[in-house]
Amino acid sequence: MEVKRTLKKTLLAVVLGLLLIVITMPVHEFGHWIVAMIDGAQIHRVVWFPYFNGTHFINAEITVNEFSFSSIHLLIFCKLAGFLILFIPSILFFTYFFRRSNEWWHVAYILMMGSIITADHDFIDIGRTLNSIHLAIGLYLSSWVVTFGICVPWYGLKLCNLLKLRRKKR
Repeated sequence: MEVKRTLKKTLLAVVLGLLLIVITMPVHEFGHWIVAMIDGAQIHRVVWFPYFNGTHFINAEITVNEFSFSSIHLLIFCKLAGFLILFIPSILFFTYFFRRSNEWWHVAYILMMGSIITADHDFIDIGRTLNSIHLAIGLYLSSWVVTFGICVPWYGLKLCNLLKLRRKKR
């Protein structure tokens, strides 16, 4: 009985994780879009959701004229905005729910991991914009190390500890 319940929760977590990843894409692009709109940059194309065009997948993206930004600082901020619009709220929700031992901390944590990993190409763009391949590689690799070297293992350990605590209570 306990195995079925755990299996159902795991399946629900996987489905919820995939749903959160799909939701993060348009929100991430919205972060870029809003900064570009506020600055008055020239926006060529916005793709809110990935799609299949018959031969390959087109990822969600926003294409802007980088030379139309009023300053390089706003261009860098535009590239970070997709990350920040997801990461800051997910940190706040995670802290709130985790400190209160509310089950919703799982959702906030998955959203936090998704915000890091969906911004990896933006980190490369920041390095390219600043003409520093070392910065681009460093930011890109750090996003993967933080997500899969720290966040995913911590989440796995936390779930294992929760399962052990529930078994001891019985």
